[in-house]
Amino acid sequence: MLYFFLSHAREDDPRSVIRFFNDLSSEVRNLAGADPHDTVGFLDEQSLYVGQRWQLALADALASCKCFVAMTSPRYFRRDYCGREWGAFSDRLAAYERQWKRPAPALLPVRWIPMAVPHPLAEDIQLHSAGTAASYLKYGLRHMLDLQRFHDDYQEFVFDLAQRIVNVAAEYDLPPPRRPIRLEEVADAFTITSTTDAPPPGRRPVSAVGPARLSTRAVVHFVIVAGTRESMSAVRRKLEYYGDTAVDWAPFRPDVDETLAEFASRVAEDRMFDSEVTDISRLGECLELAKRRNDLVVLLVDAWSPALAEHQQALLDYDNHDGNTSAVLVPFNSSDDETRADATELQVRLASVLPRHIERRDRVMLRPHIPTPELFSTDLEEILEVAQNRVFRTGTVNPQVPDRPSRSRPILEGPTTPLDGEQP
Repeated sequence: MLYFFLSHAREDDPRSVIRFFNDLSSEVRNLAGADPHDTVGFLDEQSLYVGQRWQLALADALASCKCFVAMTSPRYFRRDYCGREWGAFSDRLAAYERQWKRPAPALLPVRWIPMAVPHPLAEDIQLHSAGTAASYLKYGLRHMLDLQRFHDDYQEFVFDLAQRIVNVAAEYDLPPPRRPIRLEEVADAFTITSTTDAPPPGRRPVSAVGPARLSTRAVVHFVIVAGTRESMSAVRRKLEYYGDTAVDWAPFRPDVDETLAEFASRVAEDRMFDSEVTDISRLGECLELAKRRNDLVVLLVDAWSPALAEHQQALLDYDNHDGNTSAVLVPFNSSDDETRADATELQVRLASVLPRHIERRDRVMLRPHIPTPELFSTDLEEILEVAQNRVFRTGTVNPQVPDRPSRSRPILEGPTTPLDGEQP
């Protein structure tokens, strides 16, 4: 079993990094009951660029390790390969949290060299908890390793970290990535802005993974343009596709019992996108957020929804939106005889609220006739690919720092022994 992956900036005193790696590996073996020569950790001692074989070994380690130990320093957060390693492991954390609805504390940042100003991604890592030794906080682990007077602190730190790694490995079974990791395709987590802030009231982010969610992938905002069971009762007879909220709309029942939001989020996940879900009341906010962050917006429109007065103006306002990275899909159930009987009237009504989009004839980003779940999946996959390519060509660079940390980070406490002569 590969218990941990050690990520570090290769210029940060490599001899000391190797020594720490060997000490940590030895302690993990002892605590896990592994054989003395078992490989329990991975350390990149070579350049990523010496050969494809080594890159594959590194990618395999990221895909199978149980924990990610990040040796943080001022230099670490300026190295894109460190950001890519962090990002690749973060995506595995996100997949676990989506599946099990709880965070996995498997990303373990270590203060290797202290930083005067924390990187925005790591600024909410709690390094000043009550039990943390003053030596670790002030000097960092590298200095503790080098000086004999910190020997006991260092040994205790290594033991505590090894115990954390073994415990996490036993309790949390992180899934491997859906596709082989190619680091050249992974976004640098240290140079992009997070798009997973806590949703405002009223938004229901189907794929949200809790406060510890980490991800570096592209984000698609699904806007559900549908009514509730109550509101749709004034418009049509068949109400089995609707629920208490707009997000409960499930047009492909009974063949697909999950909501369309869940179905769409699953398709997006298969294409390596993170997703958030809201209803039409937050459409304008969603478009503005996507413009600033180079996200995608996909409207999932019930053909009957333009009959609702509260939807008509919102769709007309959207029709004046000039972005070419948002899309409209209109799914319906091929066995829905009521929709088939009123198809012409529904098409006319849709054209009345989206006239510019109809005239533009962007056949990629406007799909007004999707009668089956299979076609919906195919259309959505194509839209995500095309829209992402358009973002690459026309998107803007907005390296904005979030107003506040968007999620908590794993806490790694140092040893408890205070610095000589200092108060604990």
